[in-house]
Amino acid sequence: MRRMFVRASWSMIEGEVFCTKQFALRACGLGGKSLSAEEHVFLSETRVVVDENGAASPKHVHIDTLSNLKRALKVAVSKFELDWAPSFSTQGWEKLARSLEVRHRITHPKTTAELTISDSELDIHKDAFAWFLEAFNEFQSSLLRRYVA
Repeated sequence: MRRMFVRASWSMIEGEVFCTKQFALRACGLGGKSLSAEEHVFLSETRVVVDENGAASPKHVHIDTLSNLKRALKVAVSKFELDWAPSFSTQGWEKLARSLEVRHRITHPKTTAELTISDSELDIHKDAFAWFLEAFNEFQSSLLRRYVA
């Protein structure tokens, strides 16, 4: 049950980050906000590659999970000109990084012992997930304040 909670939580985190990136990408396109080439590649997770024959094709760009989360929030906050900024110097962010290590360990175990999640690791994950939920709640609240209120 612990493994399922950790894996499901991380699936939710990664899904929310992807949706935030897509939202920012689409909103910038519709709202006339300019994106640098680098920001467009980051938000779309796609880079156009031209082969030796001159044929262009999209290529998926992989970004590590923590960098992806951090930059997605920073770009979205900047492009939407929000009155809130995420804090990545908190214990919650640190615990998120530690929780990701647990997620990687149980997803790609090398021994059966690596599938075990201790009580302290579960507590770290709960705190990390709470930090994530709070950060994204604040992000969404700041969007509402800026564009709905």
